[in-house]
Amino acid sequence: MGKRSKKKKKKLEPSPQKHFEFLPNPEKHAHWISLILILMLLAVYFYPVLFGNQSLLPPDNLASRSFRPYVEKALDDGEYPLWNPYIYGGMPSFASLSTAPYVDGVGLVLNTVVRIVTLNRIDPVTHFARYYVNMFLLGALMFLLLKRKGLSSGSALFGSVAMVFLPQVMAYAAFGHSTKLLTVALVPLIFLLLDYLLERRTLFLFCLTALVMGLQLLRAHTQICFYTQFMAGLYLVYWIVTRWKDKEKAGVLIHGAVLVMGAMIMGLLLSSVLNLSVWEYAEHSIRGGGETGGLAFDYATNWSFPPSEIATFFNPSFMGFGRETYWGPMPFTDFSLYFGLVTLMLAGLALALERNRTTWFLLILAGVALFISFGRHFPVLYGPMFRFFPFFNKFRAPKMIHIILEFAMVFLAAYGIDAVVRAAGNPGRHLKTVQRTLLVFGAITGFLFLVLLLGRGAYLNWALEKAGQYRFQAYDMALSDGLRSLFLAAVTGGAVLLALRKKIRPNWLPMILLVFMLVDVWPVSRRFMDFSPETKVDDFFRETPEVTFLKEQDGPFRIMQAADPRPANWYMYHGIQNVWGYQGAKVRIYQELADAFGIPDQFFQDYLTVEDGRLRFRRPDEIDPARMAVHEVFFKMMNVRYVVSPYPIPHPELEMIHMPGRQGENGLLQYRGGLDRVFFPRQVVPGRGGTGILRYMTSGMFDPEETAVVEGEIPFEIGDPSNNRADILEYGLHQIRIRAEISEPSLMVLSEIYYPAGWKMRVNGRAEPIVKADYVLRSVFLQPGTHEVEFVFEPPAFRYGLIVTLATLALLLAGIIAGGLRERKKQSEQS
Repeated sequence: MGKRSKKKKKKLEPSPQKHFEFLPNPEKHAHWISLILILMLLAVYFYPVLFGNQSLLPPDNLASRSFRPYVEKALDDGEYPLWNPYIYGGMPSFASLSTAPYVDGVGLVLNTVVRIVTLNRIDPVTHFARYYVNMFLLGALMFLLLKRKGLSSGSALFGSVAMVFLPQVMAYAAFGHSTKLLTVALVPLIFLLLDYLLERRTLFLFCLTALVMGLQLLRAHTQICFYTQFMAGLYLVYWIVTRWKDKEKAGVLIHGAVLVMGAMIMGLLLSSVLNLSVWEYAEHSIRGGGETGGLAFDYATNWSFPPSEIATFFNPSFMGFGRETYWGPMPFTDFSLYFGLVTLMLAGLALALERNRTTWFLLILAGVALFISFGRHFPVLYGPMFRFFPFFNKFRAPKMIHIILEFAMVFLAAYGIDAVVRAAGNPGRHLKTVQRTLLVFGAITGFLFLVLLLGRGAYLNWALEKAGQYRFQAYDMALSDGLRSLFLAAVTGGAVLLALRKKIRPNWLPMILLVFMLVDVWPVSRRFMDFSPETKVDDFFRETPEVTFLKEQDGPFRIMQAADPRPANWYMYHGIQNVWGYQGAKVRIYQELADAFGIPDQFFQDYLTVEDGRLRFRRPDEIDPARMAVHEVFFKMMNVRYVVSPYPIPHPELEMIHMPGRQGENGLLQYRGGLDRVFFPRQVVPGRGGTGILRYMTSGMFDPEETAVVEGEIPFEIGDPSNNRADILEYGLHQIRIRAEISEPSLMVLSEIYYPAGWKMRVNGRAEPIVKADYVLRSVFLQPGTHEVEFVFEPPAFRYGLIVTLATLALLLAGIIAGGLRERKKQSEQS
């Protein structure tokens, strides 16, 4: 008997697919049709904002709008805003990524295009056009990537639209997370260039990849940039392993690795103007200070993705959709991380039908991202990375890496459509595989629906503790979405099987599934879209009577909010300095001070008590005098002159000078024992160790008017400061000039945040070190006489970063030109 020859499993062969057959030369026009369709779909989705005179008013959007007057005034005055005196008693603005005007190179180009197209009628910096254009850019680059991988125009269109309409991407617009969107928009292009670079290994592609990586870093969302670089590193490792298995020469592998790592390094250098300042600030912020050199593990992992919420991949409301209805383990959330059941099913079909190196990598990428996102719940990857991976412990909210998981799943879904269409040429070979895959997804979806249908009591019990009265709404949403998911699974599976059996034309399948996908995700993201009349924006920031009063007072001084419903950054819009604010990377020493003093959260609570189940203000004899003393210490040292509150707080030193006009308005309470921005304590004591200083300052025995706690040497004893005088000659963002007339040796304290990474001091033109006083303030020892003391904010990281960025940009542009000319010469020689 002869040997029976083994039949090799046939791979799916690519076949030309024409999805726009009503046009002459359809593939020539498919690209333009796809891009126009993306634009049109976005225009329809955001019609209320683009054409309906409405706006989105999420907290983060309003917070960013609060910065505009401050930034615009600085630029009008010829200053680039590096320091922000309006929140948290003052903090870095640029280094904390609060504001970074003119740094985003891609944004500058896109903004210019918008101005030209709209004849300068739209300012893309302030208008929603910024989101619209960057969503289109994300879709266009995703389409380009999928075409580069050999997928048909229909499959590429599906993938690009699915990427843009991911609920998480839509949430960037809904909640004002503009830098997340801007940064994510370049992820497909970086993957595309990385793939090209490893394949061709040319100077042109090296410089272009480095340029785009650097431009992404300049879009100012460091965490998503980190995840992108992590994806690139993972792809490099995967490429080396697979090529090594193919017996590729070691020189080629080393060359590829050097090029990719070199591109990463050059990208980092290109972003130096921003990231040198960011890295320098990290040491002084809550994200980089402390014993671990980063965030505390518990704080960093608060928003870890619970493994149980994988159920929301099949049913977006299985654990409540968000806000009041959410009952999962995270502290709270506004929406579930649903990316579409249609997309998920097609990704599964890709892995069943099209197991090539790209799909295997995408599976690995999605799996790694998912396990990292588990954070504290299953720290098999997150734990070691938090401890040992460079910079990883600077970031919070592990679930944010889901954007990389979703990118991989959308990528796979596009492969899945292509695989089904090509399998239609030989359905018998693949029919059982497709049926089994669809059956798995159908079974999971059906099982989750049955759990809801038959387990109402159990569900309501699970949700009771967190969702409370909203658990009934959560259940109704989950049941409704479960039924909807069953329908989507059925029609998606039916369309795939009909196309596979050629009951419908296979080339129609991408368009049919595109419609199903939009029906799937469109209404989900609409749930958290809060369209409001544009006039509400002006109304929101409208000047109130108390603001008018505050702006008329002589300064500088600060306010503190107490039970004020307005966001903390709201007052910055009006140029009023606040001891609190809204920013994710506060100065660490100030956060520690606020925590020790219980400011601002505990302040209002100290004057309340519960009687007969109702809140009421305490009587004077019921208020803890030690707590009142602590509050006064904070007011004095932080130059708090007014407390903004709708309530008459019963503190003996707080006088209500402006009553709220009606419900919802604020009153003003003036603190009668306040200190000026510059003051002279009567004695100085040395401080050793942060915890000990804070314990002393909150002990009830400390008064900043009498005593200053300094860290460092005390050069001489100070005398009676009663006859000293200090006048602020100039108070700007980056410069404070003070004329001090000193009668006795003294310590002059300036109620501004101590930040050694940028603030310098000159006394009578001579540089002197700033002395850290009262844990967070600046001070200087002065001998008798008249002195001019000047504080100047000149962070060297910004200056050096700008030089490195410009030099790197010049090198990369030169490399792109030289590499392009070399490739053109090669092509001409070959032809």
